[in-house]
Amino acid sequence: MRLPILYVSHALPEVARLANSIVVIEAGRVLRSGPAADVMADPNLSAILGLRDAGSLITARLVAQEADGLTRLETPGGALFLPQFAASVGEVVRLRIPAQDVMIARNRPEAISALNILAVTIDSVTLTAGSGAVLSLRLGEEKLLARLTQRSVQALQLRPGLEVFAVLKSVALAQGPFGA
Repeated sequence: MRLPILYVSHALPEVARLANSIVVIEAGRVLRSGPAADVMADPNLSAILGLRDAGSLITARLVAQEADGLTRLETPGGALFLPQFAASVGEVVRLRIPAQDVMIARNRPEAISALNILAVTIDSVTLTAGSGAVLSLRLGEEKLLARLTQRSVQALQLRPGLEVFAVLKSVALAQGPFGA
């Protein structure tokens, strides 16, 4: 029998690695609770969780260990390439993707060094204090966050419903997966 564990932490990367469910509490009040992937991808919690730590948890299936030392994962938005890690082909892994490591392109980029280009749809644009914005992106059934400037949002005319491309460098995902 598996018993639940209550673990209290302010370190979001640690919470992402360990938690299946999260309860966000501020000043003794529950702000949000639910599955870790849903809570972490809530753009309205970005400022509370810390803009630098804001990010998403997504699941992907390992499809190949490539000869060049990369692991290829499959997501609903396309392939992800990470530095090779120990896991078996067919295994489902959970990845943490920091919002600050996600770039947005209106058109599919070509001739760039970033290997990870995912087709996504913008669900929402949330303006943050100062000059920032957090985009909630739909990647199949999962959510991905991107942290941009309001200037970039305006220049690219980003709005809910728009299909765009999320661009991630492999080395930004080098922390590896957190398991199934």
